[in-house]
Amino acid sequence: MTSQSTLASRDDLLSVRGWTLDIGPNNSLESDRDVMSRVAQEKSGLFVRIYQPNYIVAFSSRDRSRVGFDRAIDVAISQGFVPVMRAPGGQAVAYHPESLCLELFSSAPNPHAEIESRFQLIAELMQRTLSRLGVNLEIGETPDEYCPGRYSLNFMGKGKVVGTAQRINSGAWMFGAGIICSNPAPLREVLRSVYSELGLAFLPETILATSDISPLATVENLKDALVAELDLLFGIHKTKSQNYFSLGNEIR
Repeated sequence: MTSQSTLASRDDLLSVRGWTLDIGPNNSLESDRDVMSRVAQEKSGLFVRIYQPNYIVAFSSRDRSRVGFDRAIDVAISQGFVPVMRAPGGQAVAYHPESLCLELFSSAPNPHAEIESRFQLIAELMQRTLSRLGVNLEIGETPDEYCPGRYSLNFMGKGKVVGTAQRINSGAWMFGAGIICSNPAPLREVLRSVYSELGLAFLPETILATSDISPLATVENLKDALVAELDLLFGIHKTKSQNYFSLGNEIR
């Protein structure tokens, strides 16, 4: 595994918010906090970005309150992962360039409304996307999965393939989903160490990769399938950035 050339210091970590610090590769993405602020101010329509992250472990505010937090940061860094803070609750998550991240943003007069509906809608979108590639998933939590959630997507109850989360700001919301496409071993190992330090239950074998279920479910094929499903659901107008797509229909 190739570690990133620049690791976040602990001081940097404690000031960071968002999923999009030091990611790419070869792209400089605006932080989700800044995107949400701009979306709320401009009352922008719904849009999405899709990207492959670098090696990161994203901690939540709940993780930060645990006694083993500093040690968890150290073990993440020692394994070549950049520690960052993310705004949604829950527990630590890990990604690498063989993962794919989806983020939907929208302005909304009452972003707290329809939270459950958004979870259900996007979970079903991910089901349809992956079924195109021969990966048939169920919605629901796998026991002792990382960052457990009712709207995780699992394979036959054996492990988690897709994680989902939402973030709410005044006047805007963001929905994020992370998919492990291949090579889950480094993620299993770093989260095993991180969760041990945080004192959280976790079984490394519950991290599953799409390409282990179907050889068609590679990162590039998944990008194409995801864009196709988003287009069917919302209608897409591609922007100047290869990572951003504006969507024609809104969900509140």
